[in-house]
Amino acid sequence: MKILKFPEMSDEWLDLIAQCRNGKTHNYDIVEGPMADDTVWNYVNDFLTGRISRKQFLDKSFSFIGHPKVVTWLEILLRSRT
Repeated sequence: MKILKFPEMSDEWLDLIAQCRNGKTHNYDIVEGPMADDTVWNYVNDFLTGRISRKQFLDKSFSFIGHPKVVTWLEILLRSRT
């Protein structure tokens, strides 16, 4: 079983979020890390659309504490079938 853990929001975390938002998949069975609340999601969208830079995103997001979340591919598959 492949597990990916992010202790905090980081460049690597943002890359994975961006890939997932663009419909790309990865090879991990479980991903554990900070969950983006509405404010952080707004920053993610701003980053993805080019309104803010990666540095601006990380500067803004580090002021928020992401709640830990574990996501499995089973959970994603089940959600996509409903």
